[in-house]
Amino acid sequence: MCGVDSIMGKKKDNAQFNNPFSALKGLSVSADKKPEKKPEPKPVSQPEPKLPQIEADADFFSEMSGLGVRKIDRDSLEKPDPVRLSAETEAEASFYGKKERVQTGGRVARPRRDKLLRRGDLEPQAELDLHGVKTDAVQQKVGWFLENSKFYGFEAVRIITGKGNHSDTGPVLRPLVEAYLNGPGRTYVIEWVQAPPKQGGAGAIIVFLKVD
Repeated sequence: MCGVDSIMGKKKDNAQFNNPFSALKGLSVSADKKPEKKPEPKPVSQPEPKLPQIEADADFFSEMSGLGVRKIDRDSLEKPDPVRLSAETEAEASFYGKKERVQTGGRVARPRRDKLLRRGDLEPQAELDLHGVKTDAVQQKVGWFLENSKFYGFEAVRIITGKGNHSDTGPVLRPLVEAYLNGPGRTYVIEWVQAPPKQGGAGAIIVFLKVD
Protein backbone atom coordinates (compact mmCIF):
# COMPACT_ATOMS: atom_id res chain seq x y z
CA MET A 1 0.00 0.00 0.00
CA CYS A 2 2.81 2.28 0.72
CA GLY A 3 4.01 1.75 -2.78
CA VAL A 4 0.60 2.65 -4.20
CA ASP A 5 0.32 5.77 -2.06
CA SER A 6 3.71 6.91 -3.14
CA ILE A 7 2.77 6.40 -6.78
CA MET A 8 -0.51 8.35 -6.36
CA GLY A 9 1.33 11.15 -4.62
CA LYS A 10 3.71 11.44 -7.51
CA LYS A 11 0.79 11.61 -9.98
CA LYS A 12 -0.76 14.50 -8.05
CA ASP A 13 2.55 16.32 -7.97
CA ASN A 14 2.95 15.76 -11.69
CA ALA A 15 -0.59 17.01 -12.37
CA GLN A 16 0.07 20.17 -10.45
CA PHE A 17 3.37 20.59 -12.18
CA ASN A 18 1.89 20.01 -15.66
CA ASN A 19 -0.99 22.52 -15.18
CA PRO A 20 0.66 25.91 -14.77
CA PHE A 21 -2.70 27.75 -15.27
CA SER A 22 -4.47 26.06 -12.38
CA ALA A 23 -3.89 29.08 -10.18
CA LEU A 24 -5.65 31.26 -12.73
CA LYS A 25 -9.05 29.62 -12.41
CA GLY A 26 -11.88 32.10 -12.05
CA LEU A 27 -10.14 34.71 -14.20
CA SER A 28 -11.42 35.46 -17.70
CA VAL A 29 -9.50 37.15 -20.48
CA SER A 30 -11.68 39.48 -22.53
CA ALA A 31 -11.25 39.64 -26.30
CA ASP A 32 -9.73 42.73 -27.79
CA LYS A 33 -12.42 45.40 -28.31
CA LYS A 34 -12.73 46.97 -31.73
CA PRO A 35 -12.21 50.77 -31.73
CA GLU A 36 -15.45 52.74 -32.02
CA LYS A 37 -15.95 54.61 -35.27
CA LYS A 38 -16.24 58.35 -34.87
CA PRO A 39 -19.18 59.92 -36.72
CA GLU A 40 -18.17 61.79 -39.83
CA PRO A 41 -18.68 65.57 -39.58
CA LYS A 42 -21.73 66.85 -41.45
CA PRO A 43 -20.96 69.13 -44.36
CA VAL A 44 -21.62 72.77 -43.58
CA SER A 45 -23.83 74.39 -46.18
CA GLN A 46 -22.69 77.81 -47.26
CA PRO A 47 -25.41 80.49 -47.48
CA GLU A 48 -26.23 81.61 -51.00
CA PRO A 49 -24.82 85.06 -51.71
CA LYS A 50 -27.42 87.78 -52.14
CA LEU A 51 -27.30 89.99 -55.17
CA PRO A 52 -26.51 93.54 -54.17
CA GLN A 53 -29.09 96.20 -54.98
CA ILE A 54 -26.74 97.81 -57.46
CA GLU A 55 -26.94 94.70 -59.67
CA ALA A 56 -30.75 94.76 -59.59
CA ASP A 57 -30.73 98.41 -60.60
CA ALA A 58 -28.27 97.63 -63.38
CA ASP A 59 -30.62 94.95 -64.70
CA PHE A 60 -33.49 97.44 -64.77
CA PHE A 61 -31.62 100.11 -66.68
CA SER A 62 -30.12 97.52 -69.03
CA GLU A 63 -33.56 96.18 -69.90
CA MET A 64 -35.18 99.60 -70.24
CA SER A 65 -32.40 101.42 -72.08
CA GLY A 66 -34.03 100.71 -75.42
CA LEU A 67 -37.10 102.67 -74.34
CA GLY A 68 -35.16 105.84 -73.60
CA VAL A 69 -34.89 105.16 -69.86
CA ARG A 70 -31.83 106.29 -67.96
CA LYS A 71 -30.70 106.47 -64.36
CA ILE A 72 -30.63 109.91 -62.82
CA ASP A 73 -27.27 110.89 -61.37
CA ARG A 74 -28.16 112.50 -58.05
CA ASP A 75 -24.88 114.36 -57.94
CA SER A 76 -25.81 116.11 -61.16
CA LEU A 77 -29.02 117.50 -59.70
CA GLU A 78 -28.51 121.07 -58.57
CA LYS A 79 -30.02 121.83 -55.20
CA PRO A 80 -31.75 125.19 -54.94
CA ASP A 81 -30.11 128.01 -53.06
CA PRO A 82 -31.98 128.44 -49.73
CA VAL A 83 -31.87 132.22 -50.17
CA ARG A 84 -33.72 131.97 -53.47
CA LEU A 85 -36.05 129.21 -52.34
CA SER A 86 -38.86 131.46 -51.18
CA ALA A 87 -38.90 133.41 -54.45
CA GLU A 88 -38.98 130.22 -56.49
CA THR A 89 -41.69 128.80 -54.27
CA GLU A 90 -43.86 131.84 -54.88
CA ALA A 91 -43.32 131.57 -58.62
CA GLU A 92 -44.26 127.89 -58.61
CA ALA A 93 -47.26 128.55 -56.40
CA SER A 94 -48.64 131.08 -58.84
CA PHE A 95 -48.17 128.55 -61.65
CA TYR A 96 -49.78 125.68 -59.79
CA GLY A 97 -52.62 127.89 -58.57
CA LYS A 98 -52.23 127.21 -54.84
CA LYS A 99 -49.11 127.42 -52.75
CA GLU A 100 -49.96 124.73 -50.24
CA ARG A 101 -51.03 121.99 -52.63
CA VAL A 102 -50.77 120.85 -56.22
CA GLN A 103 -53.63 119.47 -58.26
CA THR A 104 -52.66 116.18 -59.89
CA GLY A 105 -55.27 115.10 -62.38
CA GLY A 106 -58.09 114.90 -59.87
CA ARG A 107 -55.79 114.15 -56.95
CA VAL A 108 -53.89 116.38 -54.57
CA ALA A 109 -50.20 115.88 -53.87
CA ARG A 110 -49.23 115.81 -50.24
CA PRO A 111 -47.82 119.18 -49.20
CA ARG A 112 -44.86 117.56 -47.46
CA ARG A 113 -43.90 115.51 -50.53
CA ASP A 114 -44.29 118.52 -52.81
CA LYS A 115 -42.06 120.66 -50.60
CA LEU A 116 -39.40 117.96 -50.40
CA LEU A 117 -39.44 117.72 -54.17
CA ARG A 118 -39.07 121.45 -54.71
CA ARG A 119 -36.27 121.69 -52.15
CA GLY A 120 -34.34 118.87 -53.79
CA ASP A 121 -34.67 116.55 -50.80
CA LEU A 122 -36.86 114.14 -52.78
CA GLU A 123 -35.42 113.11 -56.13
CA PRO A 124 -36.65 110.82 -58.92
CA GLN A 125 -34.66 107.62 -59.33
CA ALA A 126 -35.10 107.13 -63.08
CA GLU A 127 -36.48 108.98 -66.05
CA LEU A 128 -38.16 108.24 -69.37
CA ASP A 129 -37.42 110.65 -72.21
CA LEU A 130 -40.23 110.69 -74.76
CA HIS A 131 -38.53 113.00 -77.24
CA GLY A 132 -38.80 111.46 -80.69
CA VAL A 133 -41.43 108.89 -79.66
CA LYS A 134 -44.45 108.58 -81.95
CA THR A 135 -47.78 109.51 -80.40
CA ASP A 136 -49.29 106.04 -80.88
CA ALA A 137 -46.44 104.47 -78.85
CA VAL A 138 -46.32 106.96 -75.97
CA GLN A 139 -48.80 105.35 -73.59
CA GLN A 140 -47.41 101.87 -74.14
CA LYS A 141 -43.88 103.00 -73.31
CA VAL A 142 -45.08 104.91 -70.25
CA GLY A 143 -46.91 101.79 -69.06
CA TRP A 144 -43.84 99.59 -69.42
CA PHE A 145 -41.70 102.17 -67.67
CA LEU A 146 -44.03 102.54 -64.69
CA GLU A 147 -44.64 98.81 -64.33
CA ASN A 148 -40.93 98.00 -64.25
CA SER A 149 -40.12 100.95 -61.99
CA LYS A 150 -42.70 99.76 -59.47
CA PHE A 151 -41.40 96.19 -59.71
CA TYR A 152 -37.87 97.37 -58.83
CA GLY A 153 -39.15 99.38 -55.87
CA PHE A 154 -38.65 102.91 -57.20
CA GLU A 155 -40.74 105.51 -55.39
CA ALA A 156 -40.42 108.48 -57.74
CA VAL A 157 -39.63 108.71 -61.46
CA ARG A 158 -39.58 111.46 -64.06
CA ILE A 159 -41.21 111.45 -67.48
CA ILE A 160 -39.89 114.03 -69.94
CA THR A 161 -42.65 115.08 -72.32
CA GLY A 162 -41.17 118.27 -73.73
CA LYS A 163 -42.78 121.70 -73.68
CA GLY A 164 -44.01 121.62 -77.26
CA ASN A 165 -42.05 124.71 -78.25
CA HIS A 166 -41.67 123.41 -81.79
CA SER A 167 -45.36 122.60 -82.21
CA ASP A 168 -47.96 125.04 -83.49
CA THR A 169 -50.63 123.41 -81.31
CA GLY A 170 -48.58 123.30 -78.10
CA PRO A 171 -47.53 120.19 -76.17
CA VAL A 172 -48.51 116.98 -77.93
CA LEU A 173 -47.08 114.23 -75.72
CA ARG A 174 -47.96 115.67 -72.32
CA PRO A 175 -51.77 115.32 -72.73
CA LEU A 176 -51.27 111.68 -73.74
CA VAL A 177 -49.15 111.00 -70.65
CA GLU A 178 -51.60 112.77 -68.36
CA ALA A 179 -54.50 110.76 -69.82
CA TYR A 180 -52.61 107.54 -69.12
CA LEU A 181 -51.71 108.55 -65.55
CA ASN A 182 -55.35 109.38 -64.82
CA GLY A 183 -56.56 106.14 -66.42
CA PRO A 184 -54.70 102.81 -66.66
CA GLY A 185 -51.70 104.26 -64.85
CA ARG A 186 -53.60 104.37 -61.56
CA THR A 187 -52.54 100.74 -61.13
CA TYR A 188 -49.00 101.93 -60.42
CA VAL A 189 -49.36 105.60 -59.51
CA ILE A 190 -50.22 107.29 -56.23
CA GLU A 191 -50.04 110.82 -57.65
CA TRP A 192 -48.12 112.95 -60.10
CA VAL A 193 -47.07 116.57 -60.33
CA GLN A 194 -45.38 118.90 -62.77
CA ALA A 195 -41.63 118.85 -62.25
CA PRO A 196 -40.01 121.80 -60.44
CA PRO A 197 -38.14 124.23 -62.72
CA LYS A 198 -34.76 122.66 -61.92
CA GLN A 199 -36.08 119.22 -62.90
CA GLY A 200 -37.75 120.09 -66.18
CA GLY A 201 -40.63 122.38 -65.24
CA ALA A 202 -43.52 122.27 -67.72
CA GLY A 203 -41.59 119.82 -69.88
CA ALA A 204 -41.56 116.99 -67.34
CA ILE A 205 -43.80 115.14 -64.91
CA ILE A 206 -42.77 113.62 -61.58
CA VAL A 207 -44.67 110.41 -60.83
CA PHE A 208 -44.92 108.90 -57.33
CA LEU A 209 -45.37 105.13 -57.44
CA LYS A 210 -47.19 102.77 -55.14
CA VAL A 211 -44.96 100.69 -52.89
CA ASP A 212 -46.03 97.14 -52.00
